[in-house]
Amino acid sequence: MASIFDSIEKGLDAWGFDLCQPFSIEDYNENVPDINKIPSMGRKSTLAILVGNSRNVWEHFIDAMVKDDALFQNENPLDEYTKRALESVLSNIHIHYRVYYTFKSREVPSLNYQLIAEISGMCKRSYQSKMCYHYKYGHWIGLRAVIVLDHSFVYNLSTKHMQDFQICRLCDQKYGERLDYLWRDKTMIANTSHDLHTQPIQLLLRRSLLSLQQEPEGFGARSGAISEGRSHAAIRLDGGIQSGSRTLSIRG
Repeated sequence: MASIFDSIEKGLDAWGFDLCQPFSIEDYNENVPDINKIPSMGRKSTLAILVGNSRNVWEHFIDAMVKDDALFQNENPLDEYTKRALESVLSNIHIHYRVYYTFKSREVPSLNYQLIAEISGMCKRSYQSKMCYHYKYGHWIGLRAVIVLDHSFVYNLSTKHMQDFQICRLCDQKYGERLDYLWRDKTMIANTSHDLHTQPIQLLLRRSLLSLQQEPEGFGARSGAISEGRSHAAIRLDGGIQSGSRTLSIRG
């Protein structure tokens, strides 16, 4: 058991995905309606792994784009990089598995990734700002995928992310207000939709997340992500996606 999780965690860390937290799909399924349930593997308690990242992923991701022109030209480079990472690591795991990606959040089942982050112990959720917080990285994390393995789950398999802490209520309120402002700012969204096709990603990160960079000292590592989609462009304010509740999208 530990060797399977350890192998996956170590493999994904080499790609920059430094947040891996095991959980039981049955614990999650007990708390969601049928449309959000993860299909069972026929076990009483099934091992699954929530995969995410801090800002650590960006060095690996940018380096990969520099070396691989096909990845650089991909319409969804970070999603493609995530998929390549998981496929590469899981190719060495000789048991049945399924992967659910956050960038396919419109597919059924529609997983509640924020709830998974909370149930697994990786994060705490704020019902005020609708954001997740990691004890070390604050809200500047990305939730990328869930891996379900045909293997039994054991509690306390990994506890390194399960650190007790208190969310700063004032900080959380300010973050929520800023995100609400960005959500309503149609001009900023329209400009970003155009910029996604004309400016380097580094400039977009600095410009589109400017109002979120003035966070209180001492809480949250600063990171972020811009992702292009074939049917829409999305400003992923949390460095990835936190169940879609804080994602700004432009249809077109």
